[in-house]
Amino acid sequence: MGLPLSQTRFDADAYLAWEAEQPDKSEYVAGEVFAMVGVRRVHATVAGNVCSVVGLDSRV
Repeated sequence: MGLPLSQTRFDADAYLAWEAEQPDKSEYVAGEVFAMVGVRRVHATVAGNVCSVVGLDSRV
């Protein structure tokens, strides 16, 4: 059985600098970076419609 890969931890400023240059989005949680799944256009449309009906402001 192999050993787990070592993980690089980021502070918030280093993460933001790194994230700005990445082609894919990720999220930062307590020094760890996790890849985010891309969203399909139909999902974004439905989510936007639900927010407008419910009255949620997307600028929050």
